[in-house]
Amino acid sequence: MNGIILVDKGEGMTSFSACASAGRILGEKKRGHAGTLDPNATGLLVVCLGSATRLIEYFPEDNKEYIASVRFGITTDTQDIWGNITGRAEADFSLEDFKRALEELTGTYNQLTPAYSARKKAGRPLYEYARKGIALELPEKEITISSIEILSHDLPQRALIKVNCSKGAYIRALCDDIGRRLKCGGTMESLRRLSCCGFSLGEAHTLEEIDEINKRKDAEKLILPPDRALTHIPAVHAPAEQLSGILNGMSLKEGSYSCPKALGEGEIVRIYSEEIFAAMGSYSMGAIKPKKVIYKPNENNNRPE
Repeated sequence: MNGIILVDKGEGMTSFSACASAGRILGEKKRGHAGTLDPNATGLLVVCLGSATRLIEYFPEDNKEYIASVRFGITTDTQDIWGNITGRAEADFSLEDFKRALEELTGTYNQLTPAYSARKKAGRPLYEYARKGIALELPEKEITISSIEILSHDLPQRALIKVNCSKGAYIRALCDDIGRRLKCGGTMESLRRLSCCGFSLGEAHTLEEIDEINKRKDAEKLILPPDRALTHIPAVHAPAEQLSGILNGMSLKEGSYSCPKALGEGEIVRIYSEEIFAAMGSYSMGAIKPKKVIYKPNENNNRPE
């Protein structure tokens, strides 16, 4: 089974376990996910099955969207409500103060990585150091917060916000930063991912729903084509007689394929033979070299109808 299934991850499970559960339900041993969600976060988890796992590195990284609840007047060591409380302060600010803080945190800047995160230092995730009480100089990473929308609020106690951001942005850290600017502290109470990798939560199903649909022998309807997340990458098309060569790693010579745009040296492309998505490749000096073969004959590759 090769393709993508969109999971609405529940609270209290890791992304790894949700991905593994989806694979077990569908009988696919080879699986992987794009974009980790914290165990207590819910929402969209993009799970790849079969050879589609080889495509994750090409998925778009920006335009992730979340809904988060921020609690004011409290800080924790994990920057969310499930951590140990490290401080309390009276929250006393206006709606205009809140809007100003959100404006200041919109844009591109370096965000301090949370101590409790999976980002690695010396080959070990930061949370391992934090759990052992080892203090580190935390790294910063450039991120982009494209927009922050106030959905509802009960200020100065809490607010519900929608955030559109780039890959690598921590919403927990954003909530902490908002609290710092309001001089009362803030921590994340809940987090739900609405979109990532070009997919939306409206297309996703819970593991329970996937299991029920699979029992009805209708699971194939949930599997999306493996190239659905790659529309930002140029596509080249070759005749059907070229398919065998592509699958064996042979380059497509100039003139043997078509592409609607001019390609740059080293540019990554999707390779199709007729309607079959065969491989990912790269362009060099007029030729297309297959890099990762995706299509496997005699397997369910979720071909378009």
